[in-house]
Amino acid sequence: MTSKTTNPGIVAASFIALLILADAIYGAVMQRESLISWMQILMGSLALFSLFGHRITEFAVGKDGITIKQKIAAAAALAAAEMSRTDSDENNAEMSNQRTQRIADVVNEATTNIGLAGKSILWVDDRPSNNVYERQALEALGIRFAISTSTEDALQKLDETSFDTIISDMGRPPDSQAGYTLLNALKQRSGYPPFVIYAGSNAPEHKREARERGGWGSTNRPQELFSLVLSALQSQWKSQYNKPLQ
Repeated sequence: MTSKTTNPGIVAASFIALLILADAIYGAVMQRESLISWMQILMGSLALFSLFGHRITEFAVGKDGITIKQKIAAAAALAAAEMSRTDSDENNAEMSNQRTQRIADVVNEATTNIGLAGKSILWVDDRPSNNVYERQALEALGIRFAISTSTEDALQKLDETSFDTIISDMGRPPDSQAGYTLLNALKQRSGYPPFVIYAGSNAPEHKREARERGGWGSTNRPQELFSLVLSALQSQWKSQYNKPLQ
C-alpha cells in the first residue's frame, strides 16, 4: 500500500482559498456590518475553509470547469445571503458547523458537471438591493445578470435579449401578484425560459402553485434558490408543457 504525501500545490491552493474566502466574506459583510462580528468573520472563514479543504483536489481537477476560487466565493456570498435573511437573534451566534456544511454541500453538488459559460439571467424585483448576496453567489460562477424593476421593463428586455432563466419576486406595487402577471404574459409567447419565483413564502402550497402555473419553482431561501437556478440552467426546458423535464 502506498503512503500519501502532502502535495505542495494543494497546500498552496488551500492557503489561497482561505484568503479568497476571507476576502469574499469581508466584502459582503462590509455592506451590512450589523450581521456578524469580526470574530464571526474569522470563524466563518475557517469553518467554510475546513469543509472545503478535504475536497480541494476534487475542486482543482473537477470536470465542471468551475475553479476553487469561484466555488468558495459562491459559498461565502451564499452564507452572507442566509445571514441577511435570518432573525437577528440567530445572527448573534456564529454559523454552526452543520449549517456551514450544508452550504458547502449545496455549492459543491449544484455546480457538479455543469457548464455555465455565457449563461444569463433576468432578475425582476422592484427592490434589487435585497438580493445582492444571492446575485454575488451566482455571479461568482460566471453567470451574468440583467436587472428589471417592473413587469413592463422585463417584457421589453425579453423582447430585446434572450435569457437562460428568469427570477422574479411576487408583489410589485400596485400588483400584489406581479410575478404571476409576468409569467402569464410569457406564456402567451411561443416559448420562455425557466421561471423561478423568489418571494416571501416557502409554503408547500405556494411551491405547488408556482409549478402548476408554469414556473420552474418557488422559494424564499437563498440555498434553495441557488440550487433551483443551477438546475434550471442545465435543464432542457419544455416550455409548452410548462414543467421541468425529470
